Amino acid sequence: MASILHCSRSPRRAFTGGFFRRWWSAVFGAAVLGVASAAMAHAESGDTPVDLELRPRDGGFTFVVCGLPSHVSEQLQNGGHLDERCREFFQIHVGKRPEADRPPMLGRYHVQEGELAFVPRYPLKAGLHYSAWLELSRILPAENDSPWPARLERSFEVPSKEQGPRTTVAAVYPSADVLPENQLKFYLHFSAPVRTGDSFRYLQLRDAARNDVGLPFVNVGQELWDREGTRLTLLLDPGRIKRGLKPREELGPILEEGKSYVLEIDAAWRDAQGRPLAKPYRKAFSVAAPDDVQPDPHAWKLHAPPAETREPLRLVFNESLDHAMLHRVIGVQGENGDQVLGQVEVREHETEWRFQPETPWKAGAYQVVVDVDLEDLAGNSIRRPFEVDIFERVDVAIPHDTVALPFRVE
Repeated sequence: MASILHCSRSPRRAFTGGFFRRWWSAVFGAAVLGVASAAMAHAESGDTPVDLELRPRDGGFTFVVCGLPSHVSEQLQNGGHLDERCREFFQIHVGKRPEADRPPMLGRYHVQEGELAFVPRYPLKAGLHYSAWLELSRILPAENDSPWPARLERSFEVPSKEQGPRTTVAAVYPSADVLPENQLKFYLHFSAPVRTGDSFRYLQLRDAARNDVGLPFVNVGQELWDREGTRLTLLLDPGRIKRGLKPREELGPILEEGKSYVLEIDAAWRDAQGRPLAKPYRKAFSVAAPDDVQPDPHAWKLHAPPAETREPLRLVFNESLDHAMLHRVIGVQGENGDQVLGQVEVREHETEWRFQPETPWKAGAYQVVVDVDLEDLAGNSIRRPFEVDIFERVDVAIPHDTVALPFRVE
């Protein structure tokens, strides 16, 4: 096990969490300044996002406008000449994008249970793309100050039996079933890309009595997806985590020590092909005391592999750390400072980091390089604790960008 710890500043900073830190500071500042409170007020008004969906119906498919305000759906239903009126602002075309010189599809419109639907006259063909557009400005007057865009466009591919298994929730991190009261975020992993832009419709945090925890997530119009559209970073409202802030004083903390909760993901969430998830997902967990202690590399245990093997290097932590950051802010360097290439694996509820090199280890000196922005589950980083006011100057204990953990392979 490595017994020496030193800090270093690397001019070629390969392992950085700086982008997330800058984004997080912006979001956190917005919450403190009241943006989160505005989002709460809007959500409490009962509004839900308007969207376009493709749904199975009687052996075929129908295009549906969901989330319409009740007064709008009532006016559509009671106004007469529904087909003629709807054709002016809601059309379906063959192809990924509507073409001005291409006539819209034929079909009938109807309103049912507050939703506007278009039923094609002829069956849709498997494997073809269809585009739907909706001029919201025609049915939602500007004075409503609605949060929706003036025009919605969606592209759909009609699924076929040969498209493979349905999309599932592959994992939710943290994977532990006991989390701190000041838990900061969750990572939702899907087996295939899913539809983005309205994720919060399909997420619920409930307590042991099945009561909804009101407005637990940061929702200020920007969703944190990876490039593939298979991982969503779900932030809990920092205004109700950080002690002394008004949202926490007025609404209380999101999670409370000693209680149990369930994060639920609705199967109605659709993947990129327009298919609902194969099944819902539930992550049950209990809540422990808040964690206000920074990760301490001095407390970690490093297990070096033998030379001339590809056995993994193991780094064992004394607490669970941020799953996504463990994949990108820790690396291995050789004696000459060159990066060692290999694969990272995170195990044991994010308390163990493993690195397997692409080629066998050579005898000699190495070091594990850790970005000091690496966080635990409560947002405490090696650089600073989460409870520090980010608007004030901070005298950090570790002023450098990285921490290096030397080890030898023999």
